Amino acid sequence: MPRIDILIDDGGHTPAQQIATLEELYLHIQPNGVYVCEDLHTSFMPEYGGGYLRPGTFLEYAKGLVDNFYGWYSREQERLAVNQFTSPRSGRTSTTACSSSRSARSASRRCR
Repeated sequence: MPRIDILIDDGGHTPAQQIATLEELYLHIQPNGVYVCEDLHTSFMPEYGGGYLRPGTFLEYAKGLVDNFYGWYSREQERLAVNQFTSPRSGRTSTTACSSSRSARSASRRCR
């Protein structure tokens, strides 16, 4: 698979689908590429397997990735140890999702 500049996940609405897409395709994105996952609001909707703070939703999964992404700076090494996932020096050879991420951002569009 060629390297991807911009990946927009506008496919699945269930947590399992969104997580699987991220895990399968993230490492194919260019080092300065962008990953966008739409329909994150379904993480709050029971009919899609969501719910506020419900484990296993895409948002809860992403929160864990952000914790790991910034884990390098943690002063609580016993709770969040630096590893191939949290180290900013790890590069793209890792099989983990955020090993070479430069930033994480969230945006929301309110629709009624």
